[in-house]
Amino acid sequence: MPSELVTAIISAEEIARETNISLKNKFKKFKTHVIDWKDFIIDPDEGSYSFLERTGEGTIEELIIISPNDNFSLIVEVDGILTYQGSFSRFQEISIHIGSIVATQRGTKYILQVGDIKFLNHIGITIDVDAKTIFQRLYCKYILEDRES
Repeated sequence: MPSELVTAIISAEEIARETNISLKNKFKKFKTHVIDWKDFIIDPDEGSYSFLERTGEGTIEELIIISPNDNFSLIVEVDGILTYQGSFSRFQEISIHIGSIVATQRGTKYILQVGDIKFLNHIGITIDVDAKTIFQRLYCKYILEDRES
């Protein structure tokens, strides 16, 4: 009788272990990344600036650009599709209609905030300027599938 109980316990533990391994393989793991640059210079003579270029699955949770002027453009390419493209003034126009975009001027600062951009394979964020610009802040918080786990 005790051997049947021991066998049942061992069998139950083995099934639980296999189920746990199976569940771990089903759920993807994501890692949070943050870019937080202050007083970052972008010069138009050097061409468009590729701010972020990543492959894999993930989400841009928050992208914030704080500039001393409105002479910049943002291009966001998601899985091969230009999702957002335009100057600060264009974002200001559409921000009243799109909840994930805030484009506002506060004193001498021009603030562009974009959030909740999901991608399956690739994300590319490019910033263009008309004149040499010192961005007071370039901030991006994103999660990316952790393929090493």
